[in-house]
Amino acid sequence: MGESGIVMEMSTGTILYGKNIHDTHYPASLTKIMTALLAIENCEMDEVVTVPPEAVSMEDKGTHIALDAGEQLNSQSFNRKISE
Repeated sequence: MGESGIVMEMSTGTILYGKNIHDTHYPASLTKIMTALLAIENCEMDEVVTVPPEAVSMEDKGTHIALDAGEQLNSQSFNRKISE
């Protein structure tokens, strides 16, 4: 079972279930999934992506992929690395 979670009724905002809802956690894999989705929706698979410095300066903040600031790779390779 997870450390925390929340389920809300969307139209009213009523909390149906809550466990440690005010605790702060890093989103980990959810961030990777969202990054991959945005890349797929907004980039051509052969488009070159440059890794920004802020994407690699997240030490001790959950999971990450090993990339260096300024590193360049195409979108397909980037998405493959995310899914590893």
